[in-house]
Amino acid sequence: MTSVETAGRGGGANQPEIVNTFPVKIRTRRMPRWVLPVIATIVVILFQEWLTRWGPLSQSPLPPFTIVIQELAQLVITPTFWLAVGQTLQGWLIGLVIALAVSVPFGLLLGTTRWLYLSFKLVIDFLRPIPSIALLPLFILILGMGMNLKIFVIAIGVFFPMLFQTAYGVQDVDPVTRDTARAYRINPVRRFFIVEFMGAMPYIATGIRISASLSLVVAVAVELLVGTPGVGAQIYIAQNANNVDLMYAWIVATGGLGLLIAYGFIWLERATMSWHASQRGLSA
Repeated sequence: MTSVETAGRGGGANQPEIVNTFPVKIRTRRMPRWVLPVIATIVVILFQEWLTRWGPLSQSPLPPFTIVIQELAQLVITPTFWLAVGQTLQGWLIGLVIALAVSVPFGLLLGTTRWLYLSFKLVIDFLRPIPSIALLPLFILILGMGMNLKIFVIAIGVFFPMLFQTAYGVQDVDPVTRDTARAYRINPVRRFFIVEFMGAMPYIATGIRISASLSLVVAVAVELLVGTPGVGAQIYIAQNANNVDLMYAWIVATGGLGLLIAYGFIWLERATMSWHASQRGLSA
């Protein structure tokens, strides 16, 4: 222990005095993660309220946020709202599941087989920049304008981001881990699951989280452009009826739905990936 000896005061014999020089730990409470996002959101809402009530946008069609919230509060108690949300979520979920069921196995195959990756790279790089919405006229001719169209466009829109996320995850697996598994002569099938698949899991989990939000965007866009039943179709109907408050209420509802999906998948990722170093120390 570090100490300092000093002579004792008074007429007596010198006695050592022990002075503790250990640093004193001061505990400070960290600000919760949700505080800053909440403060920033409140500031944005208040600024929008000022702009649309008293500011430069007071004469614009954009309604104040409080009026939109009042309209949304009346909307959520109607069967129309929950029917539209259910129709959107139905297409969102089916399209997302189909895309994951195809892209993840194909991505694992591309990531583990270099010659296959190089063979398909040109085709994939050509098709990847084409937005699935741009192919709507072709898909309408083939599939019609029902739920099948929405599901197929969602699956196409999510397929390529998820495919590359999975392939990059497999390719990023530590080569030392692969060599160690081969040195221990682990069965190839078992080695694939415990090394390749588990090593790519953080990439796959992140890809699923991003794809979940992206698929909702595509679902609402298809409903808005084609008229397929759902939240997007209700936005279009409100716009045609010149009911601006109702239109923005549906838009805010779409944003809230996306927020719930995003945070739901963040929670799911942290719950299922708690064993991985990328999730350690993060609060759920």
